[in-house]
Amino acid sequence: LVATENNKHMASMMLMLMLMLSPTLVAAQNASMYSLLRLQAPWPSGVGRLSRAAARAINEEPHASTVEFAASPIERRRLEEGGAAPTLVHADASQFFAARAAADTMVEARRLETSGAPALLGSMGGFYTPAEVQAEMRRLAEMYPTYVSPAKVITHSNDGLPIEFFCVTADLEGCDALSSRPAALYTALVHAREPATVMCIIAFVRSMVEQAAAGHHEAVALLSQRKLLIMPVANPDGYAWNAKTHPRGGGMKRKNGRHTCSRGGADDGVDPNRNFGYKYAFDNLGSSNLGCSEEFRGAGAFSEPETQAIRTVTRKFKPLAILHWHGWGNDLAFPYSYDWRAKLAANELGLFQEFASEMTATNGYAYG
Repeated sequence: LVATENNKHMASMMLMLMLMLSPTLVAAQNASMYSLLRLQAPWPSGVGRLSRAAARAINEEPHASTVEFAASPIERRRLEEGGAAPTLVHADASQFFAARAAADTMVEARRLETSGAPALLGSMGGFYTPAEVQAEMRRLAEMYPTYVSPAKVITHSNDGLPIEFFCVTADLEGCDALSSRPAALYTALVHAREPATVMCIIAFVRSMVEQAAAGHHEAVALLSQRKLLIMPVANPDGYAWNAKTHPRGGGMKRKNGRHTCSRGGADDGVDPNRNFGYKYAFDNLGSSNLGCSEEFRGAGAFSEPETQAIRTVTRKFKPLAILHWHGWGNDLAFPYSYDWRAKLAANELGLFQEFASEMTATNGYAYG
C-alpha cells in the first residue's frame, strides 16, 4: 500500500514518529536480523560476492548514484570488510518496514475499499496474514460461486501447510481438468517477505469478479473465455513464519520451511525461485549451493513442495501464460533470468515487448 502524493508528508511524519517510539536494536544481538543499508557509487568490484542483495539493487537501478537494500549480518560484514563502506539506514530492517507499512496503512488503506466489500486491509502492517488470505478467498468463493472455486489443495509444505490454488472462470468450467478454455497461472508469495504480491492478486480477483457479476462487458467476456488459476500463497511456510515472528509486518524470511541452516530463523530454507528445473544450478551467481544463503537452490531441481505444486498445476492445466508476482524492483521481467545475456527468439521477444508495453503503460515500470 503506497501513499499518494497528497499524503506522503503525513505518512512520512507517522513513520518518523513510530521509529522514534520504537526501541533501537543492534544487529549483532540477533544473528538473523537484517539491516537496511545504503551504498553509494562507484560500486565496489565483485559486489555480487560480497552481497547478493546489493547486487540485485544495483542491477535494478544501474544508473542510480545510491541504492538501498536489506542485508543479512553476514552480507553487511562482508561489505564493510571489503571496503564498500555501506551507510546504515536502520539497524533493524524488519522494524523499519513494519513502521513504514503501518504509516502507509493509516493514510491510504481505505482508498482501495470497493463498493459492498471490506477494505483491502490486513492486520500485518496492512497486509493480509495467512488466515486473512484464506478468509478473503473463501468470502469471494461464497459470494461469487459461479466465478470463484473453493480452495483446491495441490500438496502440503514441509511444515504440513496446504499449498492451494483457486480457479476463477465463468461457471467454473474446466476447473478440475484440462479444457478448451485457455488458462493462465498467477502466483504470489513465492518469496515469503513480499506480501504486496498477494494483495495485488487479491485486488485483481476482487475487481474482476465484482465487475463480471455487475455485467461489465470486458470482465464477463474475459471470464467466459479464459480460466485464471490463482495461487495466492505459493510459499506458505515462509509466510507463516513471518506472520508469527513479525505480526505487525516486516518479516524478512524469503525462503521456505526446509531446515538448511544451523542458524535457523530467516536464514533457513530453500529459495523456491531458484528451485525450478530449467537451467537449475546454472552457476553460483544467480543461485547458491550454501544452505544459509538467501538464494540457496536446494538439493536438486524441484526438490521442494512449493515448486512441485507449481509444476503439478502447470502439467495439469497447461497454462498459456504464467505470471509470478514479486515485490522487488518495480519492473516487469521476462525470460531469461538465469543469464542476462540469454536471448529470446525474435518472435517471442516481440510478443513479450508488446504485452509489457501495455502492462506498464500506467505504472512506469521498466521491462525487459
